[in-house]
Amino acid sequence: MRSIYIIAFLILFGNLFYGQTGTITYSATLDKNSGLATNEITKKYYQAATENIKDLKFELLFNKDKSIFIMDETAKLDTRSYDAIKSFIGYYGSYYQEKMNLYKLIKKMLPEDYLVKTDIITNWDITKTSKVIKGYKCFKATTPHIVDGKQTGPPIVAWYCPELPYNFGPNGISGLPGLILEVQKSNQYLLTVSDIKIGTVETQKVKKPIAFKEVSETEFNKQFDEHYMRFD
Repeated sequence: MRSIYIIAFLILFGNLFYGQTGTITYSATLDKNSGLATNEITKKYYQAATENIKDLKFELLFNKDKSIFIMDETAKLDTRSYDAIKSFIGYYGSYYQEKMNLYKLIKKMLPEDYLVKTDIITNWDITKTSKVIKGYKCFKATTPHIVDGKQTGPPIVAWYCPELPYNFGPNGISGLPGLILEVQKSNQYLLTVSDIKIGTVETQKVKKPIAFKEVSETEFNKQFDEHYMRFD
């Protein structure tokens, strides 16, 4: 009898532990009326990005304490298409989050790779408006879209799931009392979940990168300006 209780306990404990990890897969679409294409050259790139983005997937890998958001670069797209999509959705590198600490991973823009400390969004307006996404009840939250310290365009709209009680989200948008399963960033792009797998991530896959130089956003911007001013 004791062995039965022990086995039951181990199964329950294992399920609880295993359920604290997961992979959220997102698909993305660009807003055709975003106004980001301002001339013939950018219109050409924007059209290509709009057509090709459907082939891309983004993943949020998480455990109970940490998450990392990455773009799956296995799609058969040329470098120009990747670069155009990254530019239009504002994806300049993966995001790593550890509780309330958020970092942007920036590679190949400067001689060193950087882990840039950035602010987590805290000024969310949480509403009671709800909808079901992939079987999970989600609630709507909004926050102003801030660029260079100024509010611009429509607010960011996020749908978060309290049933998945982790404050992570895609593309650097997080800070809500539940995983963000869908986000509309102004009139720029929509990221929405296409697949949810709970208990699928080995803990060691979600870890803070160590081969990066950790700096503040202010310090990174200074390094960036100093580096590229040499080419003016």
